[in-house]
Amino acid sequence: MTRTDPFAAWDARAAELGMKFISDGRCPRRLVGKRHRYDKCWCATWINDHARTYERHGRRLVAWEPYDASPADLGPVFAAAAADGLRVVITGMSTWNPGSTFAIWFKATEATT
Repeated sequence: MTRTDPFAAWDARAAELGMKFISDGRCPRRLVGKRHRYDKCWCATWINDHARTYERHGRRLVAWEPYDASPADLGPVFAAAAADGLRVVITGMSTWNPGSTFAIWFKATEATT
């Protein structure tokens, strides 16, 4: 029986989506030159699950891939991201566990790059 390295499968799914792994950085604020604020940072939430930083189409993005989230969970994150100059995209293109997780992509807006 052959075991599959889950991280190799994760990277392969990312490559299929045109994404290149950069780091396991979880804080989207770094995309716009801001520092992570540790336990006071808006990224310190349970929906920041299976997070990685990727490059796609020549630009960096931070992807979180939770199993679920409610509007009450997402609203404060979206508001904080917008205040920091980030654009948020919700997509079904999950690299971690397709079909069970969804992806939240954070990208720098044109004005912040």
